[in-house]
Amino acid sequence: SLTIPSSVTSIGSSAFANCSGLTGSLTIPSSVTIIGNYSFLACYGLTGSLTIPSSVTSLGYGAFYNCSGIESILLSANITAIKDYTFAYCSGLTGSLTIPSTVTSIGNYSFSGCNKLTSLYIPSSVTTIGNYAFASCSSLNGSLTIPLSVTSLGYNAFSGCSGIKSISLSANITAIKEYTFENCSSLTGSLTIPSTVTSIGNYSFSGCNKLTSLYIPSSVTTIGNSAFAYCSGLTGSLTIPSSVTSIGSSAFAN
Repeated sequence: SLTIPSSVTSIGSSAFANCSGLTGSLTIPSSVTIIGNYSFLACYGLTGSLTIPSSVTSLGYGAFYNCSGIESILLSANITAIKDYTFAYCSGLTGSLTIPSTVTSIGNYSFSGCNKLTSLYIPSSVTTIGNYAFASCSSLNGSLTIPLSVTSLGYNAFSGCSGIKSISLSANITAIKEYTFENCSSLTGSLTIPSTVTSIGNYSFSGCNKLTSLYIPSSVTTIGNSAFAYCSGLTGSLTIPSSVTSIGSSAFAN
């Protein structure tokens, strides 16, 4: 067990890393303003809900990486970034995840492998979503909205999110990068690429085998290798606009 007294204002980098014997819930007092990098790395015996109090303004890289027993989190409304690996492989997280409206960036691998999360809310404050940010969050279901504020969507950001049924893409991204929605095998119906997008990356929608129609706008100039491979549910006609100068190998295989 661990009790952090209310005199503590910061928890340093790797302070409790690999304390795998810690069990039960963790209480972080409202005196804490900084939680350092990898501070609770692999404390997989921690369970229950975790509240990051509103006093916390800085939440470090990998702070709760592989804390696989934590079941829910309430994030401080005074953090501006969720950094790389912060909650990666917290595979016990269930239910909904709400990103606070103060957050502007969601880092690489930040929630990767959180495969029991069922819904996700991304606020209009967010401008960047990192590589693998929500990769293999296979229980996410229903619709996913990437808000207009997002200008950069990382590669593999939602790869393996096999439960998502529909997506609304930000009209302010210029590229759909490699593997972004690979194996999102529950995506159904129509897919409209925003008219701001100029490139569709390798394997970006590969394995999305329930999509039935596809609209590629005249802003697109390149379609990458295997971009829509194994999208076997696509029916009807497909128009490749005259703006496209390069279609990659196996782009529409199978």
